[in-house]
Amino acid sequence: MSQDQKDSFEEFLSIHTRSIYIVGEINEQLVLNFHKALSFLKGLDSKKPVTVYINSPGGSYYDAIALYDLIKACSFKTSGIVLGCAMSAASIVLQAFKARLMGANGSLMIHDGAFSMEAIHSKEAVVAAKEEERNLYIMYSILASRSNLTLIDIKKMCEFSTYMNAEEALENGFIDKVLSPALLSRAMKVHHKDKQKNEL
Repeated sequence: MSQDQKDSFEEFLSIHTRSIYIVGEINEQLVLNFHKALSFLKGLDSKKPVTVYINSPGGSYYDAIALYDLIKACSFKTSGIVLGCAMSAASIVLQAFKARLMGANGSLMIHDGAFSMEAIHSKEAVVAAKEEERNLYIMYSILASRSNLTLIDIKKMCEFSTYMNAEEALENGFIDKVLSPALLSRAMKVHHKDKQKNEL
């Protein structure tokens, strides 16, 4: 890998600690970068775990589903750590990880969102409505699959934007653990030690 390639990768990937960053809006470019980073780490070692740090207000539903499917397809352990927020589309992505963690002051938000399928012709409007209904069902199913809530509960919560702090997200089953500052510091130290080993 050239130095230019390394510099470009390091914006969203830490090779030594096997960490990837989902920061900002979820869009096509982020999916492309994530796919490249994941493939690169898999090529280096197909068994070692990968940690993904998330701080995202959401974005494109379809791009979120692309990330979700990429993460679910991983044969190695994946951990998603929310530092800041995982809102809207990002809350869907979070559910794909084998371990779902959140910083003590993190936030999670779920809602129906907007699928931006404008249709002028009446027939096209019907088609768009059916597609939106299909997408909503997929989203509800993903959010309910590992939560402590039913599909009906999720649907009601998504009618309006529902915000949760870390403890509420844990109680509802959207994450597996809240990381206190001490636990987060410990996790960062483990990553630092792994980096030092790789550099030796």
